[in-house]
Amino acid sequence: MQTRLSEDDIKSITLRFLKDYYKFFHRKRDLREALNLRGSDGVVADGLLSFEKNDDRIYTITFEATSADVKEEVQFRINDQLLGWDAIATTSLVVTAVYTLSFLTRIFAVPEISLFTRIVSIMLFGFLVFRLYRYLGRKFPRYRYIYAVEQFKQYYADEQWISVGWDVFDDPVTDPGYRELRRQCILHGFGLIVVNKDRRAKAVIAPSLEDQFSSKRKTIRFRTLGELRNPFRRRKEDKDRPARPAFSLPREYKLLKWIKPYFQDSYFRFNRTYYHQWGLAVTGAVAFSILLAQEWNRLPMRYVDENIYERRMERMKDTLKPESRIVYYDAPIIPFGQVDSVPLFRIGDSLYGGFAGSGEMFSYDPLRDSVVAFDCKFLDRLDTVNYMIQALSLPDWPKTLGLIRYLTDKGFRVSAMSKDCFKGAEKGYLIYFEPLVTDSLEARRLADLYDRRLEKLEEDWPPPMIVPLIPKIDPVAKRAKAIADSLLRDSIRRVQLRKDALWRDSLRRDSIRRDSLKKDALSRDTSKRRAPF
Repeated sequence: MQTRLSEDDIKSITLRFLKDYYKFFHRKRDLREALNLRGSDGVVADGLLSFEKNDDRIYTITFEATSADVKEEVQFRINDQLLGWDAIATTSLVVTAVYTLSFLTRIFAVPEISLFTRIVSIMLFGFLVFRLYRYLGRKFPRYRYIYAVEQFKQYYADEQWISVGWDVFDDPVTDPGYRELRRQCILHGFGLIVVNKDRRAKAVIAPSLEDQFSSKRKTIRFRTLGELRNPFRRRKEDKDRPARPAFSLPREYKLLKWIKPYFQDSYFRFNRTYYHQWGLAVTGAVAFSILLAQEWNRLPMRYVDENIYERRMERMKDTLKPESRIVYYDAPIIPFGQVDSVPLFRIGDSLYGGFAGSGEMFSYDPLRDSVVAFDCKFLDRLDTVNYMIQALSLPDWPKTLGLIRYLTDKGFRVSAMSKDCFKGAEKGYLIYFEPLVTDSLEARRLADLYDRRLEKLEEDWPPPMIVPLIPKIDPVAKRAKAIADSLLRDSIRRVQLRKDALWRDSLRRDSIRRDSLKKDALSRDTSKRRAPF
């Protein structure tokens, strides 16, 4: 019949195993061993081995033994305290983020909602987020609390082992408790020992030689139960030191009286302080309060019914004063035909004269790498002002053709024009962007666009220049048009004068008719008063 292993059996078996495990380590002195040790803050070590290495450093090994009677020490439980504070911090941030989105985009804005209703709805949403996180978070490995692992985190030792009996877990392959214990031992660098039915220890996981906690753990001093019962007894290494009275004992002896007793059922006493969660929760609450104050200052959103609005306007019509028939303008009066503004763009009308009728224009075909030339008489057929966006002016044709090819390769649509097309211009060629436009604002927009694209090239390019192409007007046609415009204005003025005369005659006739009606009414009233009874 197989007997169950007690905790003392596991301690002794584990101690023999570790003594054999470390017997070949390089050291100056023999191994020192102890069982059932206590430290400050309620820390317990079931066993301890230590020895002095060749570099005069004390190497410490501790282990925690667990039998089936106290198997809760190595089985995980849900750390509700950590889960709760994480849920509070997450809820605070999620509610603040959603409220910020609603504040900026008005996606979740509800018209005619009171502040109390809004706060209640936000609290309800936060409660749902809190409950959802607690429900989902219970499945996260972060919240699986193992007492033995958390106790090892409280102090520093060079190597730490967890030793369990064969009957602690039902099946090491399928038992989720054993798999979680193994996962946390690997994660934190702790060793794992399993004592089998034959009372033999087997190392399942070796402890890590590097500290996985970046030297953040403190080193504590352990005491055996005998030293705790008689703190005045001197140790062997202190036998050569003189005894001191009780009132001058070292401070550590006085503190030993306040060491917390070890309770087997106090598994969550190593919970840490949650400063990060508190900070996130407070940050979210402060941001939410600021947004709520900004929302309070906003005017409510109201949707007016069209019928109610019309009736309200009808009622206001009886109380509002009529608009003044005289309109006062405070802007300065600008005479007709005078331009009183700064040009919006750089313009080249002063660089070139009118069209000469000679010269050539050039269009480049990138597929055939050829140039098509045609004369400048095309400009004479313009019937409105066109705007040419000039890129550059060059003195000779080879440089012009090379630059056209370069700009075409960079994705620009460009053409060229001989300066002979303009009167009085010097020799050379103009490179301009296609197409010509008839709107000055569109020309300005394209010039800015080409300027930004040219800045991305490696060369230093001058800004594009807008050149207006003003069409020619025949002097005879111009004179005829002026005469026609003058005749049209005269006819319009005569028609307007005729309308004014008819309107004045109509007013005069209406006034005469009203006066005659008043006289007739007055005479009838007078005759009635003089009639005898």
